[in-house]
Amino acid sequence: MAQTQIFLSHRSSQKAFLKARLIPKLEPTFKVWLDEREIDPLEPITEEIRQAIAESHLFLAWWFDGYEESEPCHFELITALAHCRAEGEHSYQQRVFFAGPDAARNYAEAGIFKGLLAAPLSTEPTEAELDTLVNALKSRAGDALQPFGATKLDKANREAIAPNTNFVGRAKELLQLFGRMHAGRAGTEGGGDAVTLVSGMGGEGKTELAKEFARRFRAWYPGGVYRINLPGDAGDWAASGAALDQALADIADDFGILRPENATRRFVRGRIGEKLTTPYLWLLDDIRGGVSVEDLADFLPPNGHGTCLLTSRAKVSGMPEFDLERLSPSDGLRLLKRLSPTLADDMAAKLVDHVDGHALALNLIGRGVHSGTDPAAFLSKTGAALAPLEQVAARLKLGGAKVRPVLATLLTSLSLIPADHFARPLLGLLARLASAPVPVAFLQRFIGPDRLVPALEWLTTQGLLRETLAGGLDCRRLHPLMAEVVRELPEAFGAAESLSEGLTALDGVLRAELQAIIDDAGHFRRNALATMLMPHARHRAAVELEEARPDFAADLGSALYALGDLPGARALEEHVLDIRRRFLGPEHPDTLTGMNNLAETLRAQGDLPGARALQEQVLDAHRRALGPEHPHTLISMNNLAETSRAQGDLPSARALQEQVLDARRRLLGPEHPHTLNSMNNLAGILSDQGDLPGARALEERVVEIRRRILGPEHPDTLTSLSNLAGTLHAQGDFSGARALQEQVLEAYHHTLGPEHPDTLTSLSNLAGTHQSQGDLSGARVLQEQVLEARRRLLGPEHPDTLISMGNLASTLSAQGDLPGARALQEQVLEIHRRTLGPEHPDTITSLNNLAANLYHQGDLPGARALQEQVLEARRRLLGPEHPATLGSINNLAVTLLNLGKTAEARELLRPILPLLPTLAHAQARTALTDFARHLKLLPPEAP
Repeated sequence: MAQTQIFLSHRSSQKAFLKARLIPKLEPTFKVWLDEREIDPLEPITEEIRQAIAESHLFLAWWFDGYEESEPCHFELITALAHCRAEGEHSYQQRVFFAGPDAARNYAEAGIFKGLLAAPLSTEPTEAELDTLVNALKSRAGDALQPFGATKLDKANREAIAPNTNFVGRAKELLQLFGRMHAGRAGTEGGGDAVTLVSGMGGEGKTELAKEFARRFRAWYPGGVYRINLPGDAGDWAASGAALDQALADIADDFGILRPENATRRFVRGRIGEKLTTPYLWLLDDIRGGVSVEDLADFLPPNGHGTCLLTSRAKVSGMPEFDLERLSPSDGLRLLKRLSPTLADDMAAKLVDHVDGHALALNLIGRGVHSGTDPAAFLSKTGAALAPLEQVAARLKLGGAKVRPVLATLLTSLSLIPADHFARPLLGLLARLASAPVPVAFLQRFIGPDRLVPALEWLTTQGLLRETLAGGLDCRRLHPLMAEVVRELPEAFGAAESLSEGLTALDGVLRAELQAIIDDAGHFRRNALATMLMPHARHRAAVELEEARPDFAADLGSALYALGDLPGARALEEHVLDIRRRFLGPEHPDTLTGMNNLAETLRAQGDLPGARALQEQVLDAHRRALGPEHPHTLISMNNLAETSRAQGDLPSARALQEQVLDARRRLLGPEHPHTLNSMNNLAGILSDQGDLPGARALEERVVEIRRRILGPEHPDTLTSLSNLAGTLHAQGDFSGARALQEQVLEAYHHTLGPEHPDTLTSLSNLAGTHQSQGDLSGARVLQEQVLEARRRLLGPEHPDTLISMGNLASTLSAQGDLPGARALQEQVLEIHRRTLGPEHPDTITSLNNLAANLYHQGDLPGARALQEQVLEARRRLLGPEHPATLGSINNLAVTLLNLGKTAEARELLRPILPLLPTLAHAQARTALTDFARHLKLLPPEAP
C-alpha cells in the first residue's frame, strides 16, 4: 500500500523546527515532502515543487514566521487548491489544511478558508498541540486518497488570457481575493462575496491582477473565463453598454448560439446562461466611476453559477470591495530585477521605496534602466514640470507623500523620448483618444510607415504602449494614467502645429468612417476597424463638444441615427444645437441644420409634436431670411409636410407638398431631381388619401423621366420604380407590382450587391407581394433572408431589423403558425418598449400586432385588453381622427362584436359617425363605413 504523502509548505526559517519536532511525529504514518533548499524570497516556485505537490495527497500550510508574506508559499497553496477543484468542488476541504497561531486563524475565518485550520497552535507549539495536529491529519489518511496530480489541470474552455511575463508577486493579494470570493464549506458561518470589486489608483495593476487571478485559479471555473473590457471613465455609459453587447455577442458565437434568434440583450444573456451550467469566472474590467449596483445589473453574470470580479478606479456603493495596495517591497524588487536583471539590489530597493511600489512606475523604471538610463535619473521628487500634474492628482483624487514621486517617474520616462523622435507627437495623438485599443491599421491611414513603425517600436519597448489583439486587429493601448499625464503637458507632446495637423488627420479618418456608416449602416458590422473606432469617435466628439466645436459630434449623431441608436443620436444633436444657438445665433444656417437633424430624430422616436415644432421654427426662419421659394425654404416645407403626414394631418401635408412642387417646377423645371422628389412625396400623400390613380399618374411620370435622363439602373430610377410598385400593390395589381419589384431587385443585386440596405428593402417589398399573391412559403423564405442579413449587419435591435421581424411574423400568422408569430411579436414589443418607450408609435404598433395575434388564437379577452391600451394611447397621442386611431377603433369594435358585446361595439363607433364623410384617409373611411353598416348604424345606401 502506497504511503500517504504530505506536502509541508513553510518558510525556510521554520525548516529546523519542522525537522526536529513535527516530521518525526508524522513519519510513522506519512511520507513527508519538505523542500530542503533555502528559498530566495525573490525566487518563484520551481517545477520540482510543482511535481511534488502533484504527487502528494495532503497539503499542510505551516503558517508561522510571516508565511502570509511569502510569495513561494502562497503559490504553493494556490497550486494545491487548483488541483483540488479539478477533482471536485469540495475536495479541498479534505486535502488542504492550515496550522499556525493567530495569522492562520485570521485567514481561516474568511470565505472558502473557513474550516481549514487543522488544529489551533500557540506561537511556541507544545507537544500536546503537535499531537493534536498529527491526529487530525491521520484521520484524513487512507487508500481512497489520490495524489493531487491524479486529475490534470486543464485550461477552462474559453480561457484565452495570455500570460504577462512581467507580472510578479501579488501572491498574498491573489490568495486573499480568492478566499473572499468563495464561500466556505456548508455549515460554517460566513460566506464568500461572489461579486467583488478590485479598486485602486490608476497604474496599481488592477487589470493585471484580475487576469493573473483567472490564470492561477482557472481550474476552479470549469465553465470558462469570460473577460469583458469596458471603456472606463474614457467613455460614457452608452459606450460601456456597446462594449457589453459586443462581448455578449462574441460569447454567444463561441457557444454556437445562433445570433439571428437573439433579439435583445436579455435574450442573449438568457441563452448564454443556459449554456453555463458549471462554475465560471466573469471578469468586468474598468467599470466607469459614478455607477450604482443597479446600473450594473445587465453587466453581472447571467446566472448563479458565475463568480464575478470587477475592476475600477472608483468604488461602487453597496458592492464588496478589495482595495488594491501598492506592490510590497519584495514584489517591487521582483519586478525591477525581471525587467533589468543587472540593476544593483540597493538601487532597486531605493527605486521601489521612491515610488512606494507603484506598478506602472516600476515598469517604466525597469524598462528605462534596461535601455541604458541612469537609475538615479528616476529618483527626482520635484521639478517645475510637476506643477501641471497636480491637476491630474486632484482630478484622480490622488493624495499622500508618494504621489509626486510617481508623477515624477512618469515624467522622467516621457523625457527619455528623443526631442526629434516622432514617438513624441504620436504619444500626444494617442493620449487624445479613448482609453481603448487603437488599431495600427487606423494609424496607418494617416501616418506613413516610415514614421509610424519606429515610433510604435520605441514606445512599446519603453513600456509606454502595450501590444494587444482586439477585434482580430493588431492594436496598441496607452495606459489611462499615462494619457492623463501626456495631456497635461501639451507643449512637450505636440501642442505645436504637428499635433494640430495630426489631430486634423485623425479626425478626418474617423469622420470618413462615420460617413461610411451614414451611407450604409451595415458598414459598422462588416468592418472590424469601424467597430473598433467607435469608442474613439465618441471620445473625440465629447472633447470637441467641451471646446464648443460641434461639427464632429453632429457627424457622430448622424451615424448613431443610421445605426438605430436614437437616444444616443438625440443626446448629441441636442448638445450640438445648444452650442450652435449660443455661439452662432438662433437663425444661423448651421443652427437651423441642427434643428432639422434633431427634428428627424424626434420624429423617429415618435415625438411628432416636438419634431413639428422645430420644423415650423426652421421654416419660419428660412422664409424670413431667404424668402418663400429659396431651396432651403422648400426643403423645410418638405420636412414639415412629412411630419404632418405622419401625424395624420393629410390636408396640411398635401397643401405644403403642392406648394413645394409648384415652386420647384417653376424655378427648376419639370425634370429637375428636386422636382421629381416632390412629385414622389405628393404621390405618397395622394395614396394615403385614397387617390391611387392620382398617385400612380405622378409616379409613372417620374419613372419615365428618370429612366430617360438617368438610365434604368440609377438609384433614383429604382426608387421611383419601387414607389410605383407600391401603388400598383395598393390598387390590387399584384402581378404588375411584382414585375417592377423583380426589376428593381435584380438591378440592386447587380449594382450594389446582395446585402446593401436598398437591396434588402427591395427583397422585403417583393416578399410582401408574394404574401399578397398567396405565396406564403415564398414570402417566408425571402423575409427570413432579409431578417438574417439585417440582424447580422445592423444588429438585433435596429429599426430595420425589427420591421423584418414584424413582416416575418405576419407571414407566419398567415401560415397558421400563430405561436411562432407571437414569439417574434413579443420580442419586437419588448425591444420597442425598452429602446423607444411605452408610448412610441412603433411600440403601440407592436402592441396592436400582438393583440391581432391573440385575436386569431381565440384569446378574445386578451386581445381586447391590448386593443383598449392601444386605442387609449393613440387617442391621446395622435388625436381622434388619425388613421391609426380610427384603425384601433375598428379593431376593438370587431373584437367586442365577437365577444357578444354588440351594444358596446355600437357605442364605440357611434361618436365617429359624423366624421366619416370628411375623413382624409380613404382606407380608414371605407373600413369604418362598412363596419357601421354591418352594425346597422348606417343605412345600406349611406355614402
